[in-house]
Amino acid sequence: MTTAPEAATAWERVRAAIDAGDPGLVADVVTTLDEAGRKQVAAELPGYLPVARQAANERHRLAWEAKEKADEEARQAFVAALIAQGWGAHEAHHAWWTSDEHSRRYDSDLPRSDVWVEPMRVAGAATLGGAAAVATWLFRRDYNLWRPQPETGPLLRAIAARPADWQADLAGRLALRLRGTRWNDDSAHLALQLLRRTGTPPPDHEPLVVAWVSQATESRHDGQAWTTPLESGALAGDPLLDALLPAFFTAEGVGRAARDSATAWAAELHRLAGTGRLDRALLLDGCLSRFLRGGTGNDLRVFARLHDLLDPSPEEVAARRRDYLALLPAAPGPVADLALTRLRGVGLPDPADFAEAVEGLLFRAEAKLVKAGLGWLDQTARAADGDLDHLAPALGSAFLCESYEVRSRAVRLAVRHAARFTPLGADAVRSSAEVLPPDLAAEIAGAFGEVQVTAPEDAFEPGTLPAAPAPAPAFPPPAELPHRGGLGGIDLERWLDWFVREGARSGGSGLPEPEHEYDRQRWAELYDREVWDQTSEWAEAMLREAATPGQEPPLPAPAAPPRPVGDLRRSFFVTSTDPAPADDPASAIEDALAPHDVPGVRAVVELAGEWGAEVRRGLMEGLEQMTGRREQELEPARDRLPRERSVSRPHLIMLRRCAEIHAALKAGTLPPYLLATPTRTDGHLDAAELVTRLEDYERTGVDALPLDLQQALLRLPRQVTTEVAARARALTSDAGRTLAGWLDKRPEPVVTVDWQMAHGWPHPTARITAHSTGLDLVDTLLSDPSTWRDHSHGRHMESWRLVAPTEPDVIAAYLLPHLVHVWERPYVFHTLVGELFELDGVPGEVTALIVAWLLAERAMWRAAERGTELLLQAAASGKFPAAECGRHLARVLRDSPLRPVEALATLEAAARQGAHREVWELLTAFLPAYLPGEGERVHSGHTRVLEFAVEAAAWAGATGYLPVVAAVAGRKGSSGYIRAARLLHTRLTT
Repeated sequence: MTTAPEAATAWERVRAAIDAGDPGLVADVVTTLDEAGRKQVAAELPGYLPVARQAANERHRLAWEAKEKADEEARQAFVAALIAQGWGAHEAHHAWWTSDEHSRRYDSDLPRSDVWVEPMRVAGAATLGGAAAVATWLFRRDYNLWRPQPETGPLLRAIAARPADWQADLAGRLALRLRGTRWNDDSAHLALQLLRRTGTPPPDHEPLVVAWVSQATESRHDGQAWTTPLESGALAGDPLLDALLPAFFTAEGVGRAARDSATAWAAELHRLAGTGRLDRALLLDGCLSRFLRGGTGNDLRVFARLHDLLDPSPEEVAARRRDYLALLPAAPGPVADLALTRLRGVGLPDPADFAEAVEGLLFRAEAKLVKAGLGWLDQTARAADGDLDHLAPALGSAFLCESYEVRSRAVRLAVRHAARFTPLGADAVRSSAEVLPPDLAAEIAGAFGEVQVTAPEDAFEPGTLPAAPAPAPAFPPPAELPHRGGLGGIDLERWLDWFVREGARSGGSGLPEPEHEYDRQRWAELYDREVWDQTSEWAEAMLREAATPGQEPPLPAPAAPPRPVGDLRRSFFVTSTDPAPADDPASAIEDALAPHDVPGVRAVVELAGEWGAEVRRGLMEGLEQMTGRREQELEPARDRLPRERSVSRPHLIMLRRCAEIHAALKAGTLPPYLLATPTRTDGHLDAAELVTRLEDYERTGVDALPLDLQQALLRLPRQVTTEVAARARALTSDAGRTLAGWLDKRPEPVVTVDWQMAHGWPHPTARITAHSTGLDLVDTLLSDPSTWRDHSHGRHMESWRLVAPTEPDVIAAYLLPHLVHVWERPYVFHTLVGELFELDGVPGEVTALIVAWLLAERAMWRAAERGTELLLQAAASGKFPAAECGRHLARVLRDSPLRPVEALATLEAAARQGAHREVWELLTAFLPAYLPGEGERVHSGHTRVLEFAVEAAAWAGATGYLPVVAAVAGRKGSSGYIRAARLLHTRLTT
């Protein structure tokens, strides 16, 4: 321990100890002070608060600056060493941020800025005069810092030097200051310790009891192992046990504080009652009083477990019969069940008690408890003399139960004893039976006379579907062009059109400066980056080139990379299906992949068994995942475009178009305007307009930009008039002949869904099949989307539909990888999917799957309302693939964690707002795929689906025959599942 330097005065000695940041040293000094010294320190302490805080903060700042300087020097040395070995600058910096050296430095400790707090508290506890002043001093707001809970030893030593009555006063004041357990200070621990040390009777204060309960479960190290006071048996010797135990059963918050340690608390209290340390009757009465006070099942858990361990005898239960009876009607289910079990053990000889118990149970919502009440009711009826009119109210309560089984049992009981009801009692039973289903009401009518069953009014009034929005003309452009920061959607097309027509020729003038500091900083470093993966960066580069041609520096030559991983896959897994020539294929692959740090190849090969074509294909797919990022890093950048796998293909197409315009600007071959500029805001390009543009190109001798032409082709409608087709065939340029060929033989992509197992349940993957066109951009888009995905793949999603506005399912295929991982989606994901129904093309299987998934998902981002809006938008378009959606919804609900109750809530909301026919069409495909087949278990979700289908069929006025429903309806039995199937079958076929 550090020793304080000799000081002339008491305050200088204490101040030196405070500056050392050692609360133990402060305690050593202040406990030796005389009365005059304590007064001197007490007078100086308040004014020293800002000084001590500033000095600690300055020490922390200097240490932090020294650490940052050392870290920067280490980083520079690390990067320089790698660059000297031939690494690129970007790769070298990336290696630093992922290195063990960086992690070690990041986790290194620094002097805390709050080391002044505990020494100041110790000094004040020993020197300030009154207990009230010390209680305030110890928990000043200045001390409420983010810091670990301090060690209270020095503070307790300082307080122990004060008079006994003063310590008792402080203990009581600190206890009353508690406002619940607080994790970021030692208020509860200090108050409890002082109460124990001084023997002061604890005040009647509920937060104190909660703090005591919480502290009993805190782990402490006894020199050999970590344990809690409950586990170590220390509770028996706690001086506060007898004083606080009665409040254990009455203080609010105790149940929550003991919830996670309910078993330990119950076991220890039961053990102490068994040894005679605690009064068993006090514990039993305490449990019952806690039950009667109410609360949730979780809050009463510890008391229920203690009650079970106490296992009261029949005599103890009989003495407390009224308390147990009072628990039956309103206590949480587990507590009511506990009371019922005990009352059954002693019997209820008093008819009034018996009637009270039965009535209390029959008003419960839990079917188990209601059944028990019906059993007692039957016993009462059998044992009673005379009429049973007094049981009619209880039967009426049972008729209201939601469980069909309970209702049916109550009906059978009433019919069995029907002869013992007087006309007045029978009338009461008939009136109560009006709420029963028709089949059960008919049984009551057979025994008691006609029952007036009022059929529930069908209050369904469908809303009106929203009108499908009409696409607006894309041009003329708005009065003000969109700012180049964050360009996307139709704004990007307008900006590119402006730049090619005017901006490139006017030196890029006329646009405002960036508004945000982020954009200014990013564009200031534009030429320092090897890759431009945002449209705004390409726009800035175009403007700079237009203003000052030739200012862009050349890209540095990339270092020669190791052998590409793609070459390795081709050489080992594609070129041959014959056995590998190497004696040990695993060794050959490991040696080849060693430079790429791909682990586990030998284990994969050995587990795969015989070397052959199937093994090769499986390993190829595995390596695709393992080496995707490494291959992406090794592939050199091309003209500042991102690597093929680092962004989505629609995004890459946008960037490639920007790069093409940028390259044409630098080469002086920029056309007077673009061919691909859409004529509508949904991305479509009028075919006649494109022909006109190409005719003008031919007259003026302008060559079309290849990617601009291919993008224009993707935006053409599928139906083109004969006149426009004839004009296209009359074109003589290469671009004109390409257009004519496109109109004659346009590719028809087929998009399907392939389900693959991942993380224990199936994940969907899209497959795109289309004949090759020889057009690079088109063939790239109309091929299988990559399964590789990171944060960059979700950019510019709002622009994807403009790339191929007549192929909504192709765009949906690129959205699909982001579906399962909710955190990868933008907030407007539902809107992006809904916009696919506004395109000219017909959405297909992949779009139906995405809609089905979003219908079933209600937990994120207001998904309940968004799923309903999406279904309404799809229904209003007239192009909703309801049958495909229903089949996929069944697959999603059968094989994923999503629950049918969420999907049904969304479907019901959409049906009530006008999509009732589409909902029923969806259900006709959903039911056969979702309902359990032969040998499969029926659960409550299947019953709820059929019950909803009954309502949906009525709303849609549906008729017909569903074999799967007919098969269930024809089974024997009366379960809710079978009854719902019978109702649906009857509604559809009669």
